Amino acid sequence: MSYVYEFTHQGTGDVLFSIETENEPAACHRFALSLGLPNYAAALASWGTPRVRVTAERIYDVQLVELDQAAQRMTVRLPGGTLREFAEAPAWLKPGQVGILRLPAGGGFGFQPYAEQRLRRLQAKDYPADGEDAHTVLWAWQLEGASPDERGSSKHPITTQAHFVPGKGGWFVEDCTEDVTIKMPAEFLELCESRGITPEQALQGFIADVCGLVNAVDHPREDGFSSNGSDERNMASDYFDRAYFPTDET
Repeated sequence: MSYVYEFTHQGTGDVLFSIETENEPAACHRFALSLGLPNYAAALASWGTPRVRVTAERIYDVQLVELDQAAQRMTVRLPGGTLREFAEAPAWLKPGQVGILRLPAGGGFGFQPYAEQRLRRLQAKDYPADGEDAHTVLWAWQLEGASPDERGSSKHPITTQAHFVPGKGGWFVEDCTEDVTIKMPAEFLELCESRGITPEQALQGFIADVCGLVNAVDHPREDGFSSNGSDERNMASDYFDRAYFPTDET
């Protein structure tokens, strides 16, 4: 199980950021400090410790046991065997599926099946090991039925960034991004604000479009870059070709 925490400004209530971690609420501030997030450090210096609240719980390796359409009831089995019922039976789900159960703090639920149904968490191989103040950098996964020498066995687990779920066959695109710092003119910041997005979202969206990066469920990207669509990819490519000429080396 992991928790989704929301950090808010003590005075204005503005959301500073959200994180997902296995740490209990009592250790959440220490965990946030260990990440070295600039906005968290600034918040501490300027406004004091931000308020923290749990917005949701996520439980992995949950199995859908029964869907009763007539009674609108869904029964799931949690890791460890406990059964839990919910007053809804989404028709697109199928009994036997395994995935993530999301429990928002305000009530309700969400269930997302894994793209690879053999996928299971292998917490014993997480790095570093979980603990009160530990920050788990890598998660380990295994594929049920994998032979001892196969990728996805307990001997050769699949490792990902924490809270990232691999796709079909346990495959995914590893995060190979590099940090780049650039200055933002006020006009661009205002333009982004007028669209209700951050500068990071605007630039990441354009990069994904011009490079044709698709974050598919079956083959997800660890870096989260995902194109806005085929039309956007075509227009971004046309713009880039018109604005920047290839060098002799390309």
